[in-house]
Amino acid sequence: MKKILFSVFAVAAVMTACSKSDVVDAPNIDTPITFEAYSGKVPVTKAASIDGEAELASFNVYAYDHSTEAQYSEVYSLINGEAVVYDETTGWSTDAILFWPANMTKMNFIAYNTSANTTSTNLTYSAGKLAFNIDNDVVNQEDILVAQTTVAQPKSGDAEVSLKFDHILSRVYFTVVSDRPMFISSVELHGDFDTQLVYDFTATTNALTAGDNSTKATFTKGENTVNGYDLGLGSTGFTYANSENSKVVGTDQNIVGSASDEYFFMIAPSTDATAIKIAYNFMDEGQNPVSYTATVDLADFTFETGKSYQFKLVNTSSKIKFSVTEDSFEWGTGSTSDLVFVIE
Repeated sequence: MKKILFSVFAVAAVMTACSKSDVVDAPNIDTPITFEAYSGKVPVTKAASIDGEAELASFNVYAYDHSTEAQYSEVYSLINGEAVVYDETTGWSTDAILFWPANMTKMNFIAYNTSANTTSTNLTYSAGKLAFNIDNDVVNQEDILVAQTTVAQPKSGDAEVSLKFDHILSRVYFTVVSDRPMFISSVELHGDFDTQLVYDFTATTNALTAGDNSTKATFTKGENTVNGYDLGLGSTGFTYANSENSKVVGTDQNIVGSASDEYFFMIAPSTDATAIKIAYNFMDEGQNPVSYTATVDLADFTFETGKSYQFKLVNTSSKIKFSVTEDSFEWGTGSTSDLVFVIE
């Protein structure tokens, strides 16, 4: 699982919070806790372009008394959902000024990224558990990142707290490369995917589970309801065209939904995927297009937590096959294996 590092710089003091405009005048207060990026870069979200990296704009942080054992109750909460916001000039900052409790030997820090789609994602945290929804519409799906670490009270000077952010969903996207123009009318990922998940920070294994109100993702195909997701190509579809367009024959192109530039599915990790179906036709000049549907059996395929999967539709010499690459959320090098699917 890809880990992203953040830092919290903390110095021993009395835990308190005050507005930035307040004057701190307490004899036991020393240097406040501040936040900086430890690895030099911040996590990449699903909105990142294939050529670059998008910054995580903010995250929420909680801290609990961990002096004797792990605590997650609000009774032991010392930082309660403080928003940490990134600015290119000033770095990470909080509205409140936070200090380390003088009598606290250890603190347990929990953090997760804030949501851009508040209504659809509905991130809700309570007592060590983070619940959230995965929208049926790919446009509203979000990358969810979490972090947790336990830190001992600093003895002297600055103490660095490293928050390792993990991607907890599976990311799926589709590309096409062809030696002739193609029109792709639909991209569908079939299977039983949960739509509400709970991440349990208190768990040592199987931290991500289905929520009590989870249903299975569905989309409408004609008059029927199908389990899974579709890319939302709409009537305009996706044209893998010639040099007169931006999508050039012979070059890998991400299959992008017509409603927006979104092309990532952010899904619940699952062993219950059933198939990928892509409907397309060739756009040879002077010929009537013939429609095809390419189907890949995913019965034995597992989408794992924190991994990204690129499914590529390749057309060469009138043969079509799929390959799948497990790649990095940060666009690292992945490993490729061919799925058994060829059209003669």
